[in-house]
Amino acid sequence: MRLLAAAALVVVAAAESGAQAAPVARVPRITGDVSARAEFIGNEFFADSDATSKDGRRFRVRARVRISLLSDTTTRLRWGARLSTGDAGLPASAWASFSNDLRRFPLSLDRAYVRYRASPNLSLRLGVDSNPVFTPTEMVWDADVQTAGLAVAVNVPRSGLTLHAGQFSLRELRSSRATNQENSFLFVQGVSWRKRSEMVDATVGASFYGYGNANEIGRSEQAGEFDADVKTNRFDPRGRTIADPQNAARRLPTDLFSRYRIMSGGARIRSLKAPWSFAVDMARNAGARVDSSQGVAFASRQNSALGVAATYGSVSREGDWSLQMGFYRIEADAVLAAFNNDDLQQTNVRSIPVELQVELPDGLRLVWDTYFQKKLSTALASSGGVVNNDNALKVRSRVTLRARF
Repeated sequence: MRLLAAAALVVVAAAESGAQAAPVARVPRITGDVSARAEFIGNEFFADSDATSKDGRRFRVRARVRISLLSDTTTRLRWGARLSTGDAGLPASAWASFSNDLRRFPLSLDRAYVRYRASPNLSLRLGVDSNPVFTPTEMVWDADVQTAGLAVAVNVPRSGLTLHAGQFSLRELRSSRATNQENSFLFVQGVSWRKRSEMVDATVGASFYGYGNANEIGRSEQAGEFDADVKTNRFDPRGRTIADPQNAARRLPTDLFSRYRIMSGGARIRSLKAPWSFAVDMARNAGARVDSSQGVAFASRQNSALGVAATYGSVSREGDWSLQMGFYRIEADAVLAAFNNDDLQQTNVRSIPVELQVELPDGLRLVWDTYFQKKLSTALASSGGVVNNDNALKVRSRVTLRARF
């Protein structure tokens, strides 16, 4: 907090000492996209014969709408806001599923921020905005999850280095009748280096995510305020409990077994001579714990994650296409499951995604993607709330049509 406060003072001081920012002759711009998706899911709960889940095939239609307002008030000041669909109980997805009763889904405020550039090498962001640090993939932080708080960026002149620091609120609870609830928050620091030559455009970076009071996120999951899909981190059987929302006679643990001090690093490289690009992403949770006395689900340190992706082609003009393939292996406590990519099935999973994109006329884009997924451990899945012990191959295949305006 002291670091960010000092950085903010530096930004203000630099702004006051510099020349007055020139006005920008530009009215606020409205942009957005409307997407429709048909999705098939096989063995959604990784079970094909378990009597308690009766897993099988599922088909659903989904939609996503995002509307952004952006304005450059001066050459240094920019503000923006965005409305988006999505379920508040699943922050890592902006998609709305249509049920049999054709229930309507409202737009909610997804972003609201102010960005101020005091100099070419120093800037400040305040509000609800995208994650500022370099992320090669969405293995640690999903792009649909917005950060709420303050971030400072420093560009080191003539080096290609960028430094980021941010303090964000994840869950703010204050109630005189609920004294056992506390705020949860996140400190993020990151450094990235970008180099562009005649051959490649490469970015390499490392970051640190320090979660405070992450148990409040676990409490929200167990209370049913977050979607059950995120129950893939391990819960401490010796910690606090709450009544099961589905069965008041049963108690559910709410304290997460591990702390979350996530160190991540990776690279993204794009060839400028051929339509190839590569990404590699690694993460390690320094706060992961081991306690073999609690059984097999807690006897190993579940703290590592690895993701790689290769893409051929690009989609920027009509007729362009690209094909991407990847592999992800994310152990149960490697990242905080509420905020990493939901398409990767959160944690305790290995996934092979395949994606084809085609740019169509009139700003339309067609996307076909399929995920092949299996759990790393059925014992760990059970400790996170999954009720079956099967490990069938889960297949999720989707066709999406997106229109931009």
